[in-house]
Amino acid sequence: MEKIIVKIGSQLITKGDGNLNAGIISGLVSDVSRVIQAGKRIVIVSSGAVASGRTARELKGDFSVSWGNQPKAIVREQILAAVGQPELMAVYKAEFKKHGLACAQILVTRSDFADRKKYLSLRTVTENLVNLGIVPIFNENDVLSSEELAFSDNDQLSAMVAAMLIAEKLIILTSVAGVYDKNPKDPEAMLLDEVTDIKKLLKTVDNTKSEVGRGGIKSKLLTAEQAGALGIEMIVACGSEPDILSRLVIGAEKIGTRFKASAKKAKPLKSWLAVAAHPKGKIVTSCYLSDILKTKQFSSILLSGVEEAEGNFKKGDVIAVCDVDGTILGKGQCRYGKDELIREIKDYKNIHTEGEKIEGGRKIVIHYDYFSFE
Repeated sequence: MEKIIVKIGSQLITKGDGNLNAGIISGLVSDVSRVIQAGKRIVIVSSGAVASGRTARELKGDFSVSWGNQPKAIVREQILAAVGQPELMAVYKAEFKKHGLACAQILVTRSDFADRKKYLSLRTVTENLVNLGIVPIFNENDVLSSEELAFSDNDQLSAMVAAMLIAEKLIILTSVAGVYDKNPKDPEAMLLDEVTDIKKLLKTVDNTKSEVGRGGIKSKLLTAEQAGALGIEMIVACGSEPDILSRLVIGAEKIGTRFKASAKKAKPLKSWLAVAAHPKGKIVTSCYLSDILKTKQFSSILLSGVEEAEGNFKKGDVIAVCDVDGTILGKGQCRYGKDELIREIKDYKNIHTEGEKIEGGRKIVIHYDYFSFE
């Protein structure tokens, strides 16, 4: 059964005064229910908690209590999210109930995706919710997200959810009709029906952001690039268009901007490595192996191509694979801990006979099945 991730932006579901736009949410929930009735599985990634919290009368004063060197601006965002999130979910719950559907709140941080056990638990819970006919609604847990563990925006979170669930489509609903070749406010701006060269567009795009959202068009292009590399098609469209999801999913209408998948569906482990895993160390590869990796053609990373090992990683940990200049070429699960790998590298370099050197160099450091290109 087709799985579709729907990301709903802050600017779309909030009014100019910051209050939630109940009419928009009602229309989208009604549309989601029709798509579910058509046999599709829907998972929502919704912004709007912080924006909703800004309208609370109690939060007009100074946020003076903080710990360490934590900036007051971050404390403010955390408090706004804590107040706004229940309000946001209350609206979703009431609207889904009208259609005989239940929804579930899932608040996450990057660390929940980076930790393999947490990630698998998160995937299991989400898949079971969907199978039970309950609509999962993801949002970042801003209260617990420190700067280094925060998602850059919910576009990035939606890509992680799509990869985790091996979704067929990622639909990003915004307040504009799609992706334009220049700032949509420019009278000469043209809506792009389809984007095939994301890198080229990234060089010219105007990344103006809304006042209530963190993501800009650059974020959406990077999300599309990441999703496409994992075999997931992405569409950016206007969420205030009537029956937008039904028209896109059931009617297959060409609305908004489409980004076709640029690769075949990635396996679950490789999807996790690509979008979520956090390296605990790194290896530096030889120029010869680096050149092979840059063409994205290789079998497994062998000992003969490894020059150095850095960090504090154990056997089975995820590490970054870099060239001599420090450019990350990919990530993978290492078959050695750092100390053991350093010994293996040293022993290999001390081998003098050609036969033993060839044999020793064949030891697998990272197997192809446990590696993902950057």
